[in-house]
Formats: sequence, C-alpha cells, structure tokens
Amino acid sequence: MGVESAMATGVNQQVFTLFREIIIAGLTGRRMDPTYNLLAPHEGFLLEIIAAHQPISMKELSASTGTLPNTMTGVVDRLVRQGYLARQSSPDDRRIVLISLTEHGQELHLQSQKFYLNYAERLLGTLTAEDKRTLLTLLKRIAIPSQS
Repeated sequence: MGVESAMATGVNQQVFTLFREIIIAGLTGRRMDPTYNLLAPHEGFLLEIIAAHQPISMKELSASTGTLPNTMTGVVDRLVRQGYLARQSSPDDRRIVLISLTEHGQELHLQSQKFYLNYAERLLGTLTAEDKRTLLTLLKRIAIPSQS
C-alpha cells in the first residue's frame, strides 16, 4: 500500500469514527425527544419517509428502506394500530395499498422533527455560516453522488 493510499485509509477511518460518534450522540440525545417512548428509531425514520412521500405504496416504502415487504407489513401494522398511519387502496389499482400519516401521526412527526432541528442547531452551533455551507456541500456529494 502506497503512502497516499494509507493516508486515504486513515482519513476514511477518521470520517467513519466521527460519523459513528455523531450517530451515537444522536441516539443518546434521542431520550429527550418527545416521541422517545412512543416510537422505536426505525419507526421514527419510517414516519420521516412517509411524511416526505405520502401517500406511498407498501412496495415503495419497503424498497426505500431496504426492508423486506413482510417485515414492513408488521411495522406498518403496529403504527396503524397506534393511530399514526392509515392504509387506503389506490384509486388506480385496488391491489395497491397506500400508506399515509394520520393527523395524530402528523403531529407526532412534527414534534420529532422540531426536536431534531433543535438538536442539529446545537450540534452545528460552533460552526460559522461558511463552515455550514461547506459541510452541506460535502454531505450532499456523499448522500447524492449524482450531484458531484
């Protein structure tokens, strides 16, 4: 392995470690989230996806999360029973089940979103406006490779 390759590996390891620390801090801080006792982390993530794409089919929901359809059905069933999600048949094809947030689910999503936006403000509070723009540009290049 060349010096340049070894340096890249070291930087990659540092980036991975920092991402992991940010995620762990977020999960630890999640205990302060008003939805903490109501939703598991994967359920909160699911509400985020549904809120952004509702109504969304079960097939699209499974694909977007990389979850097997039968596993997704169980998670959605639980959230429907709790009153956070609603199922309806597609008007175009009654075989397709569409999922959307109920009013209660929308309220819960907004509470959680507010908490995490405040968390992000605290997390990024030490950065200058220019630092934040640079970080955003770099994160977009990682998250959406087609934009680079």
